[in-house]
Amino acid sequence: MLRNDDDARIQSEIVSAHLRSLQAGHLTDVLSTDQHTVKPWFNASSTSRPPVIDLTAQGFTLIGGRLDYVDARAIAAVVYRRRLHVINLFVAQTASIEHRAAKTETLQGFNIRH
Repeated sequence: MLRNDDDARIQSEIVSAHLRSLQAGHLTDVLSTDQHTVKPWFNASSTSRPPVIDLTAQGFTLIGGRLDYVDARAIAAVVYRRRLHVINLFVAQTASIEHRAAKTETLQGFNIRH
């Protein structure tokens, strides 16, 4: 389990990674609206195997994916768009098997749900 200061640091790194992704040319390493293109790219490019789900019916268009770095390790970022908003879904494996209820927080004006 993460200590509160570790959790706050990692959340800050995630917001920074999101902001970096919005710079020109940094949003995706693989650009595709097809989950059957994005998922195999992650399988070949990283040890992280994030779920790549088609959420078009719910209003979230898949844009693609990329590898990013948070807490000094590579993690997957699955990228969606909803209206004019870019949503980065960061996926990392942890050693913990503890299940906790989802929590939403706001940091620097960005919503973080974990």
